[in-house]
Amino acid sequence: MHILKSENRILRIVENEIFMSHNLTAAELYQWCKIPSEQLVDNPALKVPFRMVKDSREMGSLMASELAGEIKKNNAKGKPTIAIIPCGPSCWYKPFTDLVNKDQISLKDLIVFHMDECLDWQGRELSKKHPYNFRATMENLFYAPVLSSLSVPQQNRRWLNAKKTMKVQPSISLWGGGDRMDI
Repeated sequence: MHILKSENRILRIVENEIFMSHNLTAAELYQWCKIPSEQLVDNPALKVPFRMVKDSREMGSLMASELAGEIKKNNAKGKPTIAIIPCGPSCWYKPFTDLVNKDQISLKDLIVFHMDECLDWQGRELSKKHPYNFRATMENLFYAPVLSSLSVPQQNRRWLNAKKTMKVQPSISLWGGGDRMDI
């Protein structure tokens, strides 16, 4: 059994099943999933903040500005920003890298934990030329466009792969102080 702590809840993972501390039942989950999208904003049943955006472009701009804002806030305090970053949706990469370069936001203290990678049928990483190689995608679209003077240092880029999966949580805890994840 693994126990993961977040700000408001504890997740227990037992034999690949996830149990949340607020004990959401299957019936409650079903009821939540039946709510029409136009009734989600300001819904009294919300458990986490929620915003509706009109399209992926707006979502990308929102994601980019929120990450950039968090980094700027932490840079001003002289502390690192710790982030778990997915490979996708891709709508936020260009707005983010444009914002970083335009506003000269230093990513030198950004610690990035990449959250996923595609593997072949034997559990090996795909070729860097394969279109589903997430690391290559992130290197090309997330890291390469950033000015080298502002970029995330190689040692701050944590790549997930089959050999490292059990080392990820302790590494996050080490950087995050056990319960701190900025974004």
